[in-house]
Amino acid sequence: MVEGIILAGGYSSRAKQNKMLLRFNDKPLIFHTVMSLLPFVNHLIVVTGHYDKDIRQALSSFSQVEIVHNENYDKGMFSSILCGIKNVHSDILILPGDCPFVEKKTIEVLLNGKGDIRIPTFKNEHGHPIYICRELVEELKKES
Repeated sequence: MVEGIILAGGYSSRAKQNKMLLRFNDKPLIFHTVMSLLPFVNHLIVVTGHYDKDIRQALSSFSQVEIVHNENYDKGMFSSILCGIKNVHSDILILPGDCPFVEKKTIEVLLNGKGDIRIPTFKNEHGHPIYICRELVEELKKES
């Protein structure tokens, strides 16, 4: 099986408000992001940062989601990846929290593909989520 990491630690400075809590169909975007990964993972971690309390509250109905706070969120997205992988032990899917509508087929293609790192591509543009094999996750852990 695969584990999932959703990155939700940023400032949302360009949006001038917490993007994760913007509403779509009466639910925050982070809710939809969680729902897109849950069917495919045996463990889902949401890494928070600047808006930790608000995101925890928004996801309080998900008992199966582990929420971890990245104390170093001001150092950027890679610091949140390092924070999220501390307790994973398998292949992972990494998805930014503001990418709520990943198609099921995209995830299935990633999971059934080949290669240690798999990135969906559409019209020569790279997208999300990113798949990383367990062996490389172990190498990443050495960076923290």
